[in-house]
Amino acid sequence: VGSPAQPFPANHPGVLAVGSAPPLPAGAVLAPGTDITCPAVSGGWALYSGSSFSAAHVSGLLALLRELDARAPAGPLRAALVTEPSGRIDTCATLWRQAGGQRRPCGLAPVGHTPG
Repeated sequence: VGSPAQPFPANHPGVLAVGSAPPLPAGAVLAPGTDITCPAVSGGWALYSGSSFSAAHVSGLLALLRELDARAPAGPLRAALVTEPSGRIDTCATLWRQAGGQRRPCGLAPVGHTPG
């Protein structure tokens, strides 16, 4: 299954492909995945990188969206992700829009808003 341009499982209709750096398959999204602060095996903290961190970021965002509407099907949840032209997810803008602008996720104003 799949093609050279979009390999399996990224081209499966039930999959949201996530990466931390371009190029990505069509329909995939970018999320943070470089220099992520994590607990180190030896104790303390360390910086790690990889698409596994990106996938966790997107999974967490989708879980927050599901919390806003527990019955929302996967398609509309995917469509609710606010992405920049590069395909990078804007977590705060996504949550702001889905909360109707009534909550301030991340303590930030919506994208494009200039504090008065």
